[in-house]
Amino acid sequence: MSAWYEKDPVPEVEAFMEERYEQISGGGDLKFIKVAALISLAFGVSNASELTLASAGMLAQYFADSDGIDGIISMLSGIQLATLPYSNLINYSRT
Repeated sequence: MSAWYEKDPVPEVEAFMEERYEQISGGGDLKFIKVAALISLAFGVSNASELTLASAGMLAQYFADSDGIDGIISMLSGIQLATLPYSNLINYSRT
């Protein structure tokens, strides 16, 4: 009788997920997921300074040899996480 933990299923699941991702993406980026992320983040933009910061994030990512969309997504996500009404749960420095 063997214990349930003698054979670790994680490597098999990880290999399956990597194969499936390769089949879906064809080895490239999933552009439609990036566009969906940008659309959902655009609903949370409240002023022009957020767009300016997103542009700065795009330029930084663009000059790091990428398309820049990841920089926009990262910057807008960070801004929106920092400005949530309940952000004191995320940022412990606020009281």
